[in-house]
Amino acid sequence: MTADMFANRDTFVAKFAEVFKNAGWKADFHKGETYWGFLWSRPNFRVTTSFSAGAVQQRRETPVVSFAAGLSKAELDAISEELFPTPQGYDASPVIIASYRVKEAIPNDLEDHPRFIRSLSEKIIQWASIQDIEACIRNFATPWETEKQLTHLAALAYFGDFITLMEYQEMFKRGKRANFYPMIEAEMIDRAVNIAIERAF
Repeated sequence: MTADMFANRDTFVAKFAEVFKNAGWKADFHKGETYWGFLWSRPNFRVTTSFSAGAVQQRRETPVVSFAAGLSKAELDAISEELFPTPQGYDASPVIIASYRVKEAIPNDLEDHPRFIRSLSEKIIQWASIQDIEACIRNFATPWETEKQLTHLAALAYFGDFITLMEYQEMFKRGKRANFYPMIEAEMIDRAVNIAIERAF
């Protein structure tokens, strides 16, 4: 396989979707944006990734596949959705608490593609299965360690840290934004406080 791969990326994407579905991933094709979305779900964690023709890039004579997978937890996703509901008509996005980057050369032999794609699926699932989910979420509970401020609020609520959230609440009442972005509104912090109190007791 040489430059033909670059011309036939859609064929590789179709094979990618087929193999991932056979491996147990839930798959949805987003027609408007022409990409596949994949979900691997387990009781304590979820893994999501997307794949399109743009994930296959030509590197001289070697095509390379490059894409990312994200780790999330349904419980944290639900909290985030309660804090900042997804606008009607849009799909809710998972709260990514850790990421895994895939970048590998695609085998030249077409017959090797199914095995190669299965290996990508296995690597992602293996990575996700050994992550400390609670530690990943706690990484976002430390103030200003992350620019994902909505995730920060959701993580505090998840761990029932109403004390920190009430400190933010009081700052907002005094007109202090505590370095929060404009998208973070007082009502969101109020909701986070209520969730945290419910989870703490």
